Amino acid sequence: MNRGPMLLCLLLAGTLRAAEPETIVPPTDQVSEFDARHELANVLRKLGQTVAAESELRKLLAMKPNDPGITADLADLEISRGHFAMGRDLYEKALSESSNSEEIRLRLALQERSWGDFYRAERVFRTDLNVHPHDVDLTLDLATVLIGEQDFEAAEGVYQGLSKNPSVREKALVGLATARFQEQDYREVLPYAEAALKMDPDQVDALSLEGEALRRLSWYDEAKEPFRRLTSLLGGQVAGWIGLGRLARARNDEVDADRDFQRARAADPNDLTAAYLAAGRNIDGFLSKYAARHNLSAGDLNTLAGLCASDGRLDYAIAFYQKALAADPEYFPARIGLAQALSTAHRYDESIKILGRLRQEFPGDSKVILALARVLSYARRYDESRKVYLELISANPSDTVPHLLPSAVTSSRKGPIPPTQSTSGLRAFSRPAASLSSSGRA
Repeated sequence: MNRGPMLLCLLLAGTLRAAEPETIVPPTDQVSEFDARHELANVLRKLGQTVAAESELRKLLAMKPNDPGITADLADLEISRGHFAMGRDLYEKALSESSNSEEIRLRLALQERSWGDFYRAERVFRTDLNVHPHDVDLTLDLATVLIGEQDFEAAEGVYQGLSKNPSVREKALVGLATARFQEQDYREVLPYAEAALKMDPDQVDALSLEGEALRRLSWYDEAKEPFRRLTSLLGGQVAGWIGLGRLARARNDEVDADRDFQRARAADPNDLTAAYLAAGRNIDGFLSKYAARHNLSAGDLNTLAGLCASDGRLDYAIAFYQKALAADPEYFPARIGLAQALSTAHRYDESIKILGRLRQEFPGDSKVILALARVLSYARRYDESRKVYLELISANPSDTVPHLLPSAVTSSRKGPIPPTQSTSGLRAFSRPAASLSSSGRA
């Protein structure tokens, strides 16, 4: 167990006791109570003790009611809870308190990726890059936003430029591999992942991307090596055993699959994905047990719902999403996840109702707006869908994805194929992949 954060937490708490009348610490090296409590709040949040962290932050706000940094910290905490609307509003307050400072503006832009307001985040990063054109961190942030928009060509151009900088070449290569993976261009993932692994053979993200790309290509023998390597690395064991289990299952070797999934669960007993896969043939019993429990967090319920949805278990997925929202009505990931599952189950009116409310709460959210346009199209409400698509195009004309309107939106003679109750149906909310090179098709 890593005791470092806990020991630091205890040390910081100790500094908040009444000061002794004499001290051997020079005054210039002493930490104020405000700074000590601030650091304590940061440690508590990293430990996942959000209630205690919030208590400390509110004490700090009582000491300095209009401190924009503390307001932003409180916003980050709410966002970590899935309360995106509350976090956004707190950031707007912090911006006002800081007179629109660059630091707070950039922090908000980073968080806007969480709920899909990619266009606003992109504008912030591009504006600041005009002032600081050689800022590597800003450039990396812009690239991740472009991947979120699924503007893969633009993202790859940014990463290609960064790959020439030795200080961030490894990150840029992993970024290029990630972009190609999101683009479903699995063959082209491999050279970038391999180049990153030449720089660091234990690069967990590169190994995961390489293994998953090989698995998607059905190159099962080649995929074993990166997954096996992951099982020996701190932070990679669960992904490694899950990858090996999925390879075994793809070959109908249920004995080895069960063994590897059980090893993944042993590596982290709290990992719900590992537990779900380890259930094997007893999956219905496993899900029923979790459905009956009343102490699961909204985040855990959302994870279970997503796993069920990806396997086409839509009844369970919808039930878990609804249970998550009963536990926490403001949990954004479950709200949009439920809309997605309902759409896949052809319950379009219910999905549209949820997305309509989200659109009102997050007016510039391109993820929500695009999802709404597509579900309206699936529901054959073509005029409404076209209006929403055009709104998205006008918000960012340079984004090519909304220009790819379904044929039925531009012509009422033929309707689009609604999403099915299969895994592919869950791509209803995903942006279409950019055209793949011939060498990249599996």
